[in-house]
Amino acid sequence: MVDCRALAPTSTKPDLDRHVSLVDVPSTGDRQSRTPLRSYRGSMPSGSESRAVPSLRDRQKAMTRQILMESGLKLFRTKGFSATTIDDIVRDAGVTRATFYLHYQDKRGVLFEYSDQEFSRIEAALTELDDVLEIGGREPLHAWVSEHYDFLLEYFNLVPVWEESFRDADTARAAGVYLDRMYCQLPAYQKRWESSAAAKLRFALLIFQFERISQLEVVPGWKFDRKLLINVMVDLWLVALSGETAADAPQPARKQRP
Repeated sequence: MVDCRALAPTSTKPDLDRHVSLVDVPSTGDRQSRTPLRSYRGSMPSGSESRAVPSLRDRQKAMTRQILMESGLKLFRTKGFSATTIDDIVRDAGVTRATFYLHYQDKRGVLFEYSDQEFSRIEAALTELDDVLEIGGREPLHAWVSEHYDFLLEYFNLVPVWEESFRDADTARAAGVYLDRMYCQLPAYQKRWESSAAAKLRFALLIFQFERISQLEVVPGWKFDRKLLINVMVDLWLVALSGETAADAPQPARKQRP
């Protein structure tokens, strides 16, 4: 069971200060107090500095950091996390190793950087999903999946990269933190189920459908139309997350027996 109130930097915090931290303020599960993950990185502005107009030098540093992250993610997806070296990343980005180490201490930092950047969008999307499930019905759920489908597909496309990097215990624990924080955006959904374990498992199996779908894109004969994918996904999610039936969903045409 995920204790959303305990997600604070206490004894459960991974040894990842140089990459990513848990939030400083515990999340109670209430929408008003939900706080995204934050990173501790010396080169990133904080406090009053974050509100200042960035200088040309700061903008150039931010651009270089973004280029490094994009190069790393591209290579992780094509070569794999383990096979990708720092030299590969800097060569693709067109910078030096010294420049890389100004922004990251190792290649794991690239994964955390991307997850940090996008996590507020994940939180917002899942908060909306919790509201959609409270409303009930197929149409609101279909609208939610349609709106967030492409973003979630891209985000969870990195799951194989995370899995490969799980040989490092700290990376695996950090991934668990991200998953816990995602799940904690659904307090109303959690209360609907008597079994907290079943609720958590349903969520995990369904959210990782986005990763499976992204992998099917490259399998001959298993690439499907986006509209069909969304409709089938909504049918499955309607039953699994809300406990409703898909009776109001369009029924596929069936061949009549001769």
